[in-house]
Amino acid sequence: MNLETRLNKLVKSNPDIYTDDSVERVREFIRHIEENPESPRPFGRMLTDIADFEMFYNTHPEIRGKTAKELQDGTPGGNSFYQSLLRFCRKETGDDPVEGERLRAWIPRSLNTRTDHTTLEHYKREYEADPNLKGKTAKELLDDLDNGGNSFYQSLRKFCKIQTKGEKGKVREMMGWLPKKRNYSRSKYTTIKQFRQEYENNPHFRGKTRGELSEDVRFGGSSFHQMLIKFCNKNTGGDKKKRDKLLSWIPAKRKDRSSYTSMDDFREEYNSTPAFKGKTRNQLNKDRENGGKSFYSALMRYCRINSGGDKNRQVEMMSWLPSDKRNRSGYAMDDFRQEYAGDPNLKGKTQNELYLDRNRGGESFMRALIRFCKKESKGDKKKEEQLRQWVPKNNNDWSDFTTVGHFKREYETNPHFKGKSASELYTDDKHGGARFYGKLIKFCRTKAKGDMNLQRKMTNWLPKDRYEWDTLTSINDFIEEYNNNPELAGRSRTDMMNDYGNIGAAFYAALRRFCDIETGGDKKKTKEMIKWIPYSDRFCHYDFGKGPIRFDSRPERTIAILLNKYGLLRSPEEDVNIHVPTNGKRKHSIDFLVGNTFIEYHPLHFSDIRAGLDFDDVFQKRWENITNPAYSEHWLWMIDKVSTLYDVLKDPEVNPLMYKKYQMMSKKEFSEDVRWARKATKKYDAAHPPKKRPLRKAA
Repeated sequence: MNLETRLNKLVKSNPDIYTDDSVERVREFIRHIEENPESPRPFGRMLTDIADFEMFYNTHPEIRGKTAKELQDGTPGGNSFYQSLLRFCRKETGDDPVEGERLRAWIPRSLNTRTDHTTLEHYKREYEADPNLKGKTAKELLDDLDNGGNSFYQSLRKFCKIQTKGEKGKVREMMGWLPKKRNYSRSKYTTIKQFRQEYENNPHFRGKTRGELSEDVRFGGSSFHQMLIKFCNKNTGGDKKKRDKLLSWIPAKRKDRSSYTSMDDFREEYNSTPAFKGKTRNQLNKDRENGGKSFYSALMRYCRINSGGDKNRQVEMMSWLPSDKRNRSGYAMDDFRQEYAGDPNLKGKTQNELYLDRNRGGESFMRALIRFCKKESKGDKKKEEQLRQWVPKNNNDWSDFTTVGHFKREYETNPHFKGKSASELYTDDKHGGARFYGKLIKFCRTKAKGDMNLQRKMTNWLPKDRYEWDTLTSINDFIEEYNNNPELAGRSRTDMMNDYGNIGAAFYAALRRFCDIETGGDKKKTKEMIKWIPYSDRFCHYDFGKGPIRFDSRPERTIAILLNKYGLLRSPEEDVNIHVPTNGKRKHSIDFLVGNTFIEYHPLHFSDIRAGLDFDDVFQKRWENITNPAYSEHWLWMIDKVSTLYDVLKDPEVNPLMYKKYQMMSKKEFSEDVRWARKATKKYDAAHPPKKRPLRKAA
């Protein structure tokens, strides 16, 4: 049932609720998004009444019934809908939060937080009384996002962690009353019919190919597939033909293209298949659902065999496919403006949104524009910024705020900020709280001109920490709290700083605020005041065959090992392809150089957040430090997680440099390699224990 059919059904069953104008606007909006599935949805332009939003919400099956939190936390299309609704309500009510809440009253409130549950018996009683929970295993509760199972499980787990102070064994023991993982007893199956019956009755299995089953760890498809193959091998004596015959009722993973003898065969299939036609190479390679990936893999294999391994010949053979990479080498500024205004995937987006948009061409457009501006400005940073100022700057940079009142208003109207203390804002990286707090502190520091007492008065409207560390009046109080709190005692300052969202980061932030006020912002005195906190050796080493190389963190070392395995750092060497100086200063070096691409591993540091910087600000600083003329045509990738390295490996500038056997690597294979690399670092550390500096004991 499509959206328009659902809309007609909704209107027919509620004839007196919705006006004809609203129905017509929503119908027009639905037609627009069905005709332009890849374009951003213009909620604010086409939905002009609160009834329009409510009607679309009740019509769209993916967002209907979702709470505000669920809409923002991963529901497809939910966040853009909810943000547009918030903007509409602010505009209609003049930023009145109470009136805005009333307008949005038809959105369900957040799921039960169970604040009244004080014993394990309360959870057990709720579990037994609720038919949506009763009898479900821990995994089934975790996967149940629709009926409240997930929120129940998360609340229960959090309660158990608090009661046991995080001891895993005791947490597991407290939750042991939940049913264990279901045992389907496939070992007792005696005929293939029993497997087939389970396959057809299980909605998570039905219709899936063998490949899709083998990759389905979440819903048990992988274990089902393994037992099925084991059964077939046992009953066919390992005969492949007999086994395939036994498994013929499962859809084949790939279409048989072994009979294709020319490129025309591939072209014919491409043009006659609606799911393929018009797609670029990258889009085909990502399309597992419609078979685009298997088609592209078969085409690549055919070209590789028939080109004799000649890469230029392969590119020539595949030139009829639309290219993902647009040639902008001859562009003038007017060409960039024209493309930006004419392409619906680019138009209206901020610089940050363009840079993060890798699927619709935003990133490649922004890369080309940055290169052009850098070349035209001849290294003049201000001129470079002016050249591209016609592209909107990042949203929510709060640069236009001129009084503390502006920050207060933003704090009160933003549901992610309201009610949070300074430490909770500082540790809220997900919803922008850390950046908001950094900008506020930066603003107050500038206005107070170094007067720490005045700066404190300017921010005293923020609620006190829930840990009540703002009530501590001396450094000895902090030392006592540190020694007596089992969640803090013995932890190094680096460990606490990186403990985002938890007690460690909050405590360290409160301590630094106290020290800054006591010392008037003197860094040396602050360092002296906190020297009682233990610190550990952050540096990690690894030997690739020419002596140990030092890395600043374990994730950075893991990335180096993976790049070496994939052939991108075949001979790792300091200053050559590791820690490469880009402007003559050692502190401005970039972690890795692969071909013409720099790769920097840089999660946000404590100092970045205090300075009000976000990930994109830090990227810009790194980019501006690449001033060596030898690197004028190079590009920079900056990542904050090891998992993001997979996106770097798919970059058209990086992928061809890898060993051939890894070029078509899947995300699952990459995850296995990450685990292997981490094990390799543990083995190396065990064999070469670093000489750690002694930990200082608290006074």
